[in-house]
Order: sequence, then structure tokens, then C-alpha cells
Amino acid sequence: MNNLLFVIAYLAARLQEPGTWASIAAGEAAVGVYVPPGTWQAVVGVGTGLAVLAGILLKERGGAAWPPSPAQAQRNAGIGGA
Repeated sequence: MNNLLFVIAYLAARLQEPGTWASIAAGEAAVGVYVPPGTWQAVVGVGTGLAVLAGILLKERGGAAWPPSPAQAQRNAGIGGA
């Protein structure tokens, strides 16, 4: 069971990397996978929508937490010491 979870976690981590998707696309092109233009347009539209949603909802790494703590809000406003 632990091995299965490890494999799933590994695959999930790889699917987050752009190079994995580029490799999948290259492999599909190499074996001659045909996708009709209308389907491609729908896939790109859904992918773009998901990317926009992820960009809005996900926090950037190393970015400031939101909402800021009261102490951080005071520092940002220039109120208080230190």
C-alpha cells in the first residue's frame, strides 16, 4: 500500500512539471495521434481557463500571506515601532 502511495505521489509531482507535458505531447506527435481542430480549441480553452483560475487562487511561493497579521498590517501602514 505504501508503494502505491509513493508511486501516485511521484506521478503527481511529475505532472506538475511543464517538461512532462511537453514530453507527452512530443510522444503523441511521434506516434501520429490526431486531434481534430475543434477538439484542440476546446482543450486549449479549458486549459486556459484552469490556468487563469489557478493564477487567481494559488499563493505564490515565498509571497506574503493574506490576510496579513495585525502586526504586519501595522508595519505595512508605517504604524508602530520596529
